[in-house]
Amino acid sequence: MKKVFLSFTYRPHPDYVVESENLRRSVGIVIESMDLRVETGEDLGGEALSDEVRGRIERADALIALLTPWKDGNGNKVMPQWVIEEFAHAKAKGKPAIRIQHAEFPAAGMYAASEFIAFAPDKLSDVLLKLMRTLALWRKQNGRPMEIEIAPDAGDPRFDPVRVKTCEYQVFLNYEESEWRKATIWPQPGALYAHLPGVPDQAKLRLRLQLGEETWESAYNSPVGRIQLSRRQP
Repeated sequence: MKKVFLSFTYRPHPDYVVESENLRRSVGIVIESMDLRVETGEDLGGEALSDEVRGRIERADALIALLTPWKDGNGNKVMPQWVIEEFAHAKAKGKPAIRIQHAEFPAAGMYAASEFIAFAPDKLSDVLLKLMRTLALWRKQNGRPMEIEIAPDAGDPRFDPVRVKTCEYQVFLNYEESEWRKATIWPQPGALYAHLPGVPDQAKLRLRLQLGEETWESAYNSPVGRIQLSRRQP
């Protein structure tokens, strides 16, 4: 895990500016203190779930949504709708996501049952400690970087590393399959390696390569440094 998207309102309700900004700064410090990078959509102007914001969320490893009061066009104190939409988009994409929700608002809506941290200005330290535990858990679940040697079926002449278009991997942990995740490949003399950004401990692993119009895939294996792939029959 390297990057966390931080979703928040850029124009807090006038009565809540100081505490909202203090929360945003403090959460950013916690993220960076855990050697993670903060990504936002602040430079895009906010208040809309644009394609660019969607892309940033999808490229991030997780999302933290700060649901603090915002003033709508009628002067009402409401949740910022685009922050709710950004949180929902992260959940829909299978990203780890959590809400830090102002105590002014009850938990409601589609993701009311999802994990959230209640925020009150006089309990900021409690919020930050809970967030640190959550980030630590996400990092553990995301796993550690790993390099895997890719080996085709012995002597199969159709396997040509030059033709590799994409490399993906999937993990099996606690009787659940993950989504396919992108991996980076690079050739070395006499071998082809895949760099996997995160493999959880105790997980089984399989790889999938796209070579031209062909798909090569492995069975699930314990990640022990070398995995054999076979050409999938059309």
